[in-house]
Amino acid sequence: MSLRAIFQMDPLNQLNLERDSTVALIEEGHRRGHSLYHYTPSALGWREGHLQARGAPLKKGKDDRLSLSSGPQELLDPETFDVLFIRQNPPFNLEYITTTYLLEHLSGKVLMVNDPQGIRQSPEKILMTHFPDLMPPTLITQETLDIQEFWREHQDIVIKPLYEFGGESVLRLKEGDHNLMPALELFRKAYPDQPWMVQKFLPDIFRGDRRLFLLEGQLMGGFMRVPPPHSIRSNAARGGTAIAYTPDARDEEICQRIGPTLDKLGLFFVGIDIIGSYLIEINVTSPTGLRILDQLYDMNSASLIWDMIEKKCKLS
Repeated sequence: MSLRAIFQMDPLNQLNLERDSTVALIEEGHRRGHSLYHYTPSALGWREGHLQARGAPLKKGKDDRLSLSSGPQELLDPETFDVLFIRQNPPFNLEYITTTYLLEHLSGKVLMVNDPQGIRQSPEKILMTHFPDLMPPTLITQETLDIQEFWREHQDIVIKPLYEFGGESVLRLKEGDHNLMPALELFRKAYPDQPWMVQKFLPDIFRGDRRLFLLEGQLMGGFMRVPPPHSIRSNAARGGTAIAYTPDARDEEICQRIGPTLDKLGLFFVGIDIIGSYLIEINVTSPTGLRILDQLYDMNSASLIWDMIEKKCKLS
């Protein structure tokens, strides 16, 4: 017996076939003989009591790996699938939020990775505010006076837009820096509709941050990401280098603390970022890094995720 699985995802031509975690999940699904389909978030709609999506089958390319193609487009009924993957990248905009509202019609009918209501309640930088003792000193605001006061207190800070991803617009402002006001002016122009997150700068970032993965609230594995010279951004898209890493007691403690909340929200597969002893981000929409994990440890992380899915769908 095979599963019917559908991916809400970015367009195929935007995927990096060698690096993308979504592609790893698709390849493993094909290897297991499941029937896979896809659609983009803008193609999801609702008509007369039913969800619908303009999408197409996902087919293996000629090489069977690192090659995907799309079959002819058709009108799909998401309710006829066994599992739905929500795998598009943020930003957390109205289209993004609308899909989570619409997909709630599938609750209890289709296994969703991750649960849309849980995703909507858990923007990447907001969910961790429920664990303030795990975070570095943090301020979320657009108020200039509050940011100035926070800067005077901590002297060395990082400011970033609340709903961006991939290291977008992360700025460091040290004591005596004359760029605070110009930076805030730039943020107001570039991100007028979202608050900003301001945090005490953590020098441990120069040694790297840790990207860890949780599956059903349990630590699955992880690696260290080291920023390039003259940078505080360790994301692969910003030139960061991944190295093998063995999670320590603090990592385990953080995972144990947040695991029950993730499970309660239906967030089955999650990536978290840690600098030093502090939780920096919880990624719930489309965690990336499975390819890196597999290369560093000679494993098949997508297989672990599919094992979980098949178990929940009572195939094993």
